[in-house]
Amino acid sequence: MTDLELLRRTIARELETVSQYEADAARAEDPRVKKFLSHLAWEEKEHIAEGMAMLCLLDERQREVSERGAHFLEEAPEGEAGDAAPPAAACEPAEVMKPPKEPAADGDPM
Repeated sequence: MTDLELLRRTIARELETVSQYEADAARAEDPRVKKFLSHLAWEEKEHIAEGMAMLCLLDERQREVSERGAHFLEEAPEGEAGDAAPPAAACEPAEVMKPPKEPAADGDPM
């Protein structure tokens, strides 16, 4: 299995996991459980973004296709895209590819 295949398989699993966590959060009765599951879904979405950034870094064709996809969203007719935030290309230079800053000794980010 190639590195690109490994990345795609990992991204697919992360997408499935997000769906499961969000569905579970919707079914949860205890607000603490809802919050916890929603938090987990958010973290998985970060993993997806990181995986897509890595995929685009390694796969020129994926980068080209992702840029075209973002362009399509920008041109969506009124009412289809609504007032949603402007789309970000999946392959834009990603801050997620940079290592995170270490927290300061008091726990606050630098």
